[in-house]
Amino acid sequence: MVTITQGVKGMSRKWERMVSKNTKKANQTRSKQGKAPISTDPDRPVVFKGRSILLAAFFIVVSLFLLFTLTKTEGDKMYWYTTLSYLVVGVLIYFVRRPYLRVTKTNLSKRGLARELVLGAENIKEIVHAPGQIIIELTGKSPRWVYNKTLNRFDIAAMASKLKKFAETNKISFVDKTV
Repeated sequence: MVTITQGVKGMSRKWERMVSKNTKKANQTRSKQGKAPISTDPDRPVVFKGRSILLAAFFIVVSLFLLFTLTKTEGDKMYWYTTLSYLVVGVLIYFVRRPYLRVTKTNLSKRGLARELVLGAENIKEIVHAPGQIIIELTGKSPRWVYNKTLNRFDIAAMASKLKKFAETNKISFVDKTV
């Protein structure tokens, strides 16, 4: 016999999937309307997205350089395709390939050059919140992860609050240098 006190854990898997599916659909329509979601899962990962300004600017500058150094070439269409391709790649990198930090219960992950890099809580030495940036110091010889408001347009205040909860949960030192 299923009691009310069992709550969600007492539901059948089919019912859980149906509730999850309907909640997801309702949250999508509410987000399109600009409203808050009806329910939030505390174990759901939080994703902070930024912009890749430097790489996009590099490709756009190369495109402009090719455009301004254009010589009088008759019938050379590949030059125009190359120039336009650099411009398109720069715009795609700015709008589509955005850097992110995903915070789950025990892991942090980010976009690497060709894959997603996942970092467990046991591999983090400390998290530093400095003015305008978040620095995640790793154990060993691994390079640190730096998230900057100026270069990558991350919401540093929201990241700091979520990473502070992450550090408290996983017993990692959190240093706040903004005070």
